[in-house]
Amino acid sequence: MAAERGTAIHGLVEDLAQSTPTQAEYAERAELARSELASALANAPSPDGEAKARTLLERLGAA
Repeated sequence: MAAERGTAIHGLVEDLAQSTPTQAEYAERAELARSELASALANAPSPDGEAKARTLLERLGAA
């Protein structure tokens, strides 16, 4: 993979580290999404609704 991209393993690892969000960034994105949904829907989704949406997105990602 590194050879295909014209880099070394170190470069691949560095790219991965730079492009992968941290847990704090994921949490920030989730809070922003909740806020956007609450604004659009006039209320925030329930924890059950969030869990169902997460399950659906995971299944879609696996397809």
